Amino acid sequence: MIARDRLQDECQSRLKKMQVGEVLRIRTWKNDRGLAITCVGADVFRLAEDGFASGVQEGLSRAQVLKAIKPIARREFPRSNKLRLTLSKEDANNG
Repeated sequence: MIARDRLQDECQSRLKKMQVGEVLRIRTWKNDRGLAITCVGADVFRLAEDGFASGVQEGLSRAQVLKAIKPIARREFPRSNKLRLTLSKEDANNG
C-alpha cells in the first residue's frame, strides 16, 4: 500500500526496473478500480484502465505512461488515499 500522492514517484522508479512480461497493477484499497501497466518490450508499455472508464493504450514509452497516469489517477482514485501496488508476471491467458 502506498499513499496516492506518492503514485508518480513510485511508478517512475518501478517502471525503470520492469522487465518484459511484468505487470504493475495499481488498484484502490477496495480493489474495485485501477490500472495495469505491462512491459511489452524495452521501454515499451501497455496501459490498461479498468474502473469508471475502460481502455487500453499500446506502445507507450515510459514518459508517456507517466504522463497518462495523472488524469487516470484523478478519474479512478478521486477519494482514495491508499493504493495497492502489485508487480507480477503477465498471465499468458489474460495477456
